[in-house]
Order: sequence, then structure tokens, then C-alpha cells
Amino acid sequence: SPIAAVSYFVPYLAWGGCMGWLVWGGLGPLKIPVLVYMSVIVVVMWRATVLVMYQRQKHARTAWWIWAVLCGALFYGLSDSLIALNKFHHKMENVRPAISLTYWAGQGLIAWVTVKLFSLTRIDVKG
Repeated sequence: SPIAAVSYFVPYLAWGGCMGWLVWGGLGPLKIPVLVYMSVIVVVMWRATVLVMYQRQKHARTAWWIWAVLCGALFYGLSDSLIALNKFHHKMENVRPAISLTYWAGQGLIAWVTVKLFSLTRIDVKG
């Protein structure tokens, strides 16, 4: 339902608000671009959640792999959060491996689900 979809947005709005609050003082002239980018990441995580919840309501059993898109979006959000905190809030020692791991896990899961969906729907991507 539309109300449920909007309610899924609340935790991501809180995440975005907290991240914005934490990094605001260090953004300088990048305030607008970073806020726009953070908004996009928040929407990506929210829409991944809506997709999973829609699939759960539509089907008695949701395919286990559909959860990978949500995990991928959350990993990607975590990666960008770590980057933002490290760059605009305070330097964190040895954070690069965590950034790389969460970034590639997120991208990999999102790409894998995309390929899986294309194979299930038999969409001809060649035109």
C-alpha cells in the first residue's frame, strides 16, 4: 500500500538526517551537491526496501535472492556513509578496507540481482 511504502521511508530519512547533521560543518561549498547525493542514496535504499516488501506481499514466499538487492543498497549506503564521515566529519584510521568491502559488496549484489531479473523476465537488452 502507498502508506506502507511511505512508512518504509522514515528510517532512511532519519539516516539521511543524521548523516547530514554529522557532516554539515565539514562540507563547506559542497553542501548542496552532497545533500543531493545523500538524497539519492536515501531514495535508493528506500526503493529497495519497497521492492522487497512488495514482493513479500505479492508472493507467499519471496525468492531469497530478492533480499540481495536490499542488502546491496544498504551496503552501498554504508560505504558512502563511511566515506562522508571520514572526509567531512573526522578522519578514521584504517577505514579504507571497510569502505572498499561495503562498496563492492553493494555493487556486486545489486548487479547480480539485476542480471537475475533480466534472466527471469527474458528481456531482450539488444533491442
